[in-house]
Amino acid sequence: MAGTLHIYTGGMYSGKSTGLARSILRAQDAGLKTLVLKPHFDTRYSDTSISTHSKLQVEAMSVTEYPLPTEKIYDIVFLDEIQFFIEPYFHSDIVEICKAWRNLGTHIVAAGLDMDWQGNPFYTTAMLCAMAGEVTKLKAICSVCGDDASLTRKVTHSGPVIELGSTDIYQAVCHRHADFNAPQSSE
Repeated sequence: MAGTLHIYTGGMYSGKSTGLARSILRAQDAGLKTLVLKPHFDTRYSDTSISTHSKLQVEAMSVTEYPLPTEKIYDIVFLDEIQFFIEPYFHSDIVEICKAWRNLGTHIVAAGLDMDWQGNPFYTTAMLCAMAGEVTKLKAICSVCGDDASLTRKVTHSGPVIELGSTDIYQAVCHRHADFNAPQSSE
């Protein structure tokens, strides 16, 4: 039997990692054999845990690569910050790895941003969402007006596309306050 793929996605501060952490704890409480991975690049709150903005933490393996699985070892694999499972931060093809896990009957639950602060989709998230049997698109609260926010904007409207940060650099915003046409860096 093939495994399943469920993605939690949306903008920053929408509860993606919180949903993932709850799924991890539920699976572990049920006695399932789990693997929890996070990209080594993401060191915002912890090197060895998935950490939510509200400080909920779940132990995870920090990785820069992972071998293509050839046998079923885990019941469920959890991946946080899937948008960072790309070069130069991750040196394996996470999309192919997820396909292999599913073919082996392993279930996968992943969380990650769907778009960068310029409004462009993240490749890995887009690919995994396309493959997923279930996608949960979460919303935050717009930091400007309080409406539902499904986008992330950078406070400075400049700098590299991928830059680790939290409320010091990013805000959750609705479409009206996204500012995708603001001056942007070409970095």
